[in-house]
Amino acid sequence: MTLFNKLNIAILCGGPSTEHEVSIKSAKNIYNAINKDRYNIHLVWIDKKGKWSFIDKKKLNNKTFKFTDEDKEITVIPGNIRKQLIEIDGKTINIDVIFPILHGSFGEDGTLQGILKAANIPFVGCGLTSSALCMDKSIAKNLWAYYNINVTPGMTLFPEEIEDYSFQHIKAKYGVPFFIKPANSGSSIWVSKIKSKKDYKLWLKKAFKYDNKIMIEKNVWGLEIEVSVIGRKSPVASTPGAIKPKDFYSYEEKYESDVASCLIPAPIDAKTTKEIQDIAIKAYKVSGCEWLARVDFFLQDDEIYLNEINTMPGFTDISMFPKLFEYDGIEQSELLDTIIGCSSYYYQTAQ
Repeated sequence: MTLFNKLNIAILCGGPSTEHEVSIKSAKNIYNAINKDRYNIHLVWIDKKGKWSFIDKKKLNNKTFKFTDEDKEITVIPGNIRKQLIEIDGKTINIDVIFPILHGSFGEDGTLQGILKAANIPFVGCGLTSSALCMDKSIAKNLWAYYNINVTPGMTLFPEEIEDYSFQHIKAKYGVPFFIKPANSGSSIWVSKIKSKKDYKLWLKKAFKYDNKIMIEKNVWGLEIEVSVIGRKSPVASTPGAIKPKDFYSYEEKYESDVASCLIPAPIDAKTTKEIQDIAIKAYKVSGCEWLARVDFFLQDDEIYLNEINTMPGFTDISMFPKLFEYDGIEQSELLDTIIGCSSYYYQTAQ
């Protein structure tokens, strides 16, 4: 017998970004892990053209999604009426909290967060400003450096500056190999390790097709450390985990391999563990993050470098964010309860 009213949760997945498929994998894992006795689950798929629709949860088992006549296209109505998603045929669905498990552009860059905020619908995760900030790694690293947080050495390059920065210039500054990545991207998409002049010209061109500015970064070779953080005013950091990629932690290793190359806990001493956790919380707070994020580092020769913050980290069955808290004794269902419960309570008391 249920002694409390179930919350109505809408899990949003998909979206127009290159991480569409990752989002669906995350949504499937969340749906399987979430406590069905506590929540009424509605699954909302956003297709690659941006159309929203309620879909049958059975589709989570499909490799690809496809809109059919049985699915109900929906819209979100901004204004003073809270917690409503409206189907095209006029039916109103009351939603207590939206869990927007979308990654990359649109889902993690503040765009979706702005839509939900304008519609006055409570949602899980970081807000518009922190999402946009952390998505733009060029701006984020300048902010972190201002707060005396050690960041991966690198520079920002705009299209009109290509002729000013030859391969030889970058090689002299950062050595070889070095990395090229779009300033606004996630899941290591379009990230390339540059070893030659030919690589440099090829990947420079490809990266600029994806973004109007790119990051060039020194190759910091060592342990890749990840820390999960949850909370708002008093955030809590998980035990750090370490990544041991074959070359660098690519999209394929993150999401297409059956087993992630991760070590939990990371093979580091207690002093370094505490230092990394403290930096993770500091970066999380100065970036304005709320409810959840994953903070990524490099550790080389006892030097800690903050690499990036993911404001809506992967939640697949091999993703580090839930696995780190599992190691700390927090099962995924309990973790979801905490994230959803805190978000819901905050929005209720803030009104």
